[in-house]
Amino acid sequence: MRTPAPLLSLILSVAAIIATPTLALAQTVYDIESRDLCATPPAVAGLPLDLEPGLYSTIAVEGVYIAYNRWGISVTGCGSDGFGCFNGFVTQHEVQTADATVVSRPHAPRTVARTAELSIMRPYRTVFRKRAGEPLTIGIVDNPCGDNNGGVSVLVEPLDCPDLDLDGVLTIFDFLAFQNAFDQGQSLADFDGDGALTIFDFLAFQNAFDAGCP
Repeated sequence: MRTPAPLLSLILSVAAIIATPTLALAQTVYDIESRDLCATPPAVAGLPLDLEPGLYSTIAVEGVYIAYNRWGISVTGCGSDGFGCFNGFVTQHEVQTADATVVSRPHAPRTVARTAELSIMRPYRTVFRKRAGEPLTIGIVDNPCGDNNGGVSVLVEPLDCPDLDLDGVLTIFDFLAFQNAFDQGQSLADFDGDGALTIFDFLAFQNAFDAGCP
């Protein structure tokens, strides 16, 4: 007996959806223009992050933008390798709440480079938590913003284990990163997602750590 064409088409469509990795669907690249999507605290500027509650990481990638110069076109004081400049190109970015609180925790220093192409070789990375009902934006925090030139493209993706130092493995340094975030009252440490930092967040972090990474 032959399967009717409409039914066969439906079966193939469902199979394609099942075969599609969910993580890839959750990855989003945000293209951030360094003047229009820049804010000087306590102002907020950036692109809204339409995310489910959870833990996320960011990393600057090569996209519409590569990097931006925070000093217009000025490039000075670079080392022989093209890094460590006084002025030059960066890929720094921040995630903010509606009250201008920066909730992203950096895990790569702001490397100032001679060119945009060099800057993206040492991309800026952060980790943050999205709480239920909390609007977040991703953009650039600077003072002033008007002399910025260029932009940065940022990949945002779910972090499916408590690798808070973003080194790819779970170690004592993730415990230290959690403890520092907790001591500083950062939402990153809200592992039970109740909106408050309590002993239960320590227990939730411990459970997540014991479960390991996929």
